[in-house]
Amino acid sequence: MFSNTLLAGLLNNYRLVMHRLTLSSVHNYVLTFKSGKQFTTGEGENYQYWTTRLANAAQDTLPVEMLRMQALMHYPSKGC
Repeated sequence: MFSNTLLAGLLNNYRLVMHRLTLSSVHNYVLTFKSGKQFTTGEGENYQYWTTRLANAAQDTLPVEMLRMQALMHYPSKGC
């Protein structure tokens, strides 16, 4: 089934590689709001926030899966 859609040009042929990350419980992840207000949280808590929000994404107008991925990319323990 997928090979037919690839041949038809309907899907791109991507290879996805998943990596398991250990998220820190240390409160060292600083979030800044548009207002300039900041607060500090842990990576695990922040990831849980986005996971819960993703579970309720049908009610959300934002691209929640992209926002969760963006948060992961900026976690201090990730080294970015």
